Amino acid sequence: MGTPVRALIVEDSADDAELIVRQLELGGFDPAWERVDTPEAMAAAFGRQEWDIVISDYTMPRFSATQALTLARKTGQDLPFIIVSGSIGEETAVQAMKAGAHDYILKGNLAKLAAAVARELKEAGIRRAHAETREMLSETQGRLDTAMRQLVQAEKMTALGDLICGVAHEMNNPLSSIMGYSELLLANGLPPEVQRRVGTIHSEATRMAKIVRNLLTFARKHPPEKQYLDLNEIIERTLELKAYHFRVSQIDVQKDLAPDLPRTMLDGHQIQQVLLNLLNNAEQSICEARRGGVIRLTTRAAGDRIEARVSDDGPGIPRAVQARIFEPFFTTKKEGKGTGLGLSLCYGIVQEHGGTIRAESAPGKGATFIIDLALAREDAATRTERENAPESPIPPLRILVVDDEPNVQALLMELLGSRGHQVDAASDVPDALERIAAAGYDLIISDMKMPHGTGRDIFRAVREKNPRLARRIVFTSGDGASAETRRFFGETGNEIVPKPFKIDDIERAIAGAIRN
Repeated sequence: MGTPVRALIVEDSADDAELIVRQLELGGFDPAWERVDTPEAMAAAFGRQEWDIVISDYTMPRFSATQALTLARKTGQDLPFIIVSGSIGEETAVQAMKAGAHDYILKGNLAKLAAAVARELKEAGIRRAHAETREMLSETQGRLDTAMRQLVQAEKMTALGDLICGVAHEMNNPLSSIMGYSELLLANGLPPEVQRRVGTIHSEATRMAKIVRNLLTFARKHPPEKQYLDLNEIIERTLELKAYHFRVSQIDVQKDLAPDLPRTMLDGHQIQQVLLNLLNNAEQSICEARRGGVIRLTTRAAGDRIEARVSDDGPGIPRAVQARIFEPFFTTKKEGKGTGLGLSLCYGIVQEHGGTIRAESAPGKGATFIIDLALAREDAATRTERENAPESPIPPLRILVVDDEPNVQALLMELLGSRGHQVDAASDVPDALERIAAAGYDLIISDMKMPHGTGRDIFRAVREKNPRLARRIVFTSGDGASAETRRFFGETGNEIVPKPFKIDDIERAIAGAIRN
């Protein structure tokens, strides 16, 4: 049994074609062949199947090797092309080789044909292997280039995150004091005008705190404060915030929210921030193109995932920039219209929730942003506990406040003292450990980052001698927490209150610690 070969023979003489086939068989081949002698027949043969080699006479009544070579090259395949002729001259043969023929054999010397076919098939195989290798190398180079860009971007994000984290830590402590003292003043029955002004101070400080938390989320240094929430409810609340703007811009909002959408673990504020950014972008896109348009919001559950879509009928996202829209500081908006942080912030928040966000857009046909979130189902026991949990009053406690910021320390002492608790304070870890050893505290509120140690050091020292009290340590943190600190929080299960905090945040954390 010879070597199989699929040979397309371009020859007007059936006898000569038989001689060619006979020489292939004598040379160790088992040819599957077809003879053609017109361009139409050759094109039809290429349409029916693939061929390993083309063997062509040079001159025929209605066809020529030059025409056959052109048709073979149009297939895009690397097909060996051998000319077999009884009248071809050396100059003509050279021209044929320059045009793309691989070899020529005189009909009077057909004994050389099989060897030429074997050689050309081998070289074609080598060329195909080289082409595949080049393609693989090109793909690998592309992946390496992508990985390098991602690495450079990750390094930029890490440096930016560290900078933001440091700035946030410095801002969160004074913000805690401003928010806490203004909240205490608002509860003291001030004259109406003073009440209004203090209320403005408190609301602006709260707004600033949200900005800081968003920056920490962007830097991926702030763990989401999740609870079981209804995504549809968050969408409805967000749309209420935008109702006036949409009405003025003549934008029609269409909703298709799944009525049976299950609750899942979400940070309501962060998800609302994502939705606001997407709605603002959709509104701006529509308004820059024309007056009036449609924004559509859709939710659905699919297996263990929840999907939300925000679509608009604006001009869409240009293909040239679609791959870059989630990059920090990249924006197509006019100067003063955007910072380029909105979509990168959305990307960071959704990733922190274990989800993905992507965009689909065709020029002139609007844009759709798809948020895909993992579904964390709430078991019946947890749901019943949440719905029926009684609000038990907190008894008077002896509490130690550990914080190196004098204003935050004073605020907590005043707040807790006004609630009937007996409060002591320490400014660093050694002072705190001395006080804990000397007195019997019911609860400790400790900052995580202080001179001469951390809240983690206090927890470990207390756990060695009083595991019950260790469970009643409430941690506060103004820097968003490093990955190591987040792991520590996950291991202890203790209450955590991010700075800046509200009075309710502290009281809920104390109640949770007492339950521990």
